[in-house]
Amino acid sequence: MTVDLDALSKSKPLFVYYYVALTKDRVGDPNFQFASKFEQGTLGQETIEFLNKNFICKRVEIPMDADLKVAKNHARLEIYSQLGKKMGLIGIENDASLNKSQFLGFLQVRITKCQKVVADEVARIQKVRKDKELADKKQAAKKGE
Repeated sequence: MTVDLDALSKSKPLFVYYYVALTKDRVGDPNFQFASKFEQGTLGQETIEFLNKNFICKRVEIPMDADLKVAKNHARLEIYSQLGKKMGLIGIENDASLNKSQFLGFLQVRITKCQKVVADEVARIQKVRKDKELADKKQAAKKGE
C-alpha cells in the first residue's frame, strides 16, 4: 500500500464532540452542563468557522440510556491527529478551557502538534522509501556483476 504523502500533509485533524441530549432528568447533570456551556458559550460564528477551516468535525450523541458515571459516556471534546493519535481532550473535569479565547488557543496548540506528528511521519516514510530505493539499486548492481 502506497501512502500519498501530499494528501497526508494537506489533511486535517479530527475534532469529535461527544454530547448528552437533554432529558428532564439530565438538566443538572455535569455532562449536560458541559454540553450546554460548549454549545451556548464557546460555539460562536468565529469558533465554528475556525473549526470548519482546520478540522474534520464530528458529533457523537451519547445514548439516552448510557450510564453517565462511566468515563466513556461523559460529554467531552477530543482531537485526533490525521494518523489517529489522540492529541487533546477537554472534559467535564477541565471545562474552564471552554472559555472562548482559551479554547481557540487549545485548538491552535493541537493543530501545531498534529502538523508535527504528520511532518515526522512523512519524513519517516520518505526515509524508508529512500533506503529501500538504495537497497534495490545495490541489489541490482550485484546482479549486474
